[in-house]
Amino acid sequence: MPELLITDLDDATFRTIAFQAEAMNRSVDAVVPDLIRIGLLHDVEGRVAVSDRIRSMTPPRSSDAAPPEDGTAVIRELRGPI
Repeated sequence: MPELLITDLDDATFRTIAFQAEAMNRSVDAVVPDLIRIGLLHDVEGRVAVSDRIRSMTPPRSSDAAPPEDGTAVIRELRGPI
């Protein structure tokens, strides 16, 4: 598993993490990965940056290309008569 060394963490942040770990009867090392995961889920700016990066890897559509097919008609056709 990769290791992550965090330096220059302010005292207030570390105390908050340590307090949470103690309250949950867990170690700081056990709590931090969950906090990072939660932070990543709520980091809108970071998620937009990832989306933009993925979008930049997709080749651009040419101007004469047909527009994407409407998915609704395809779903109805696959579903069959009701």
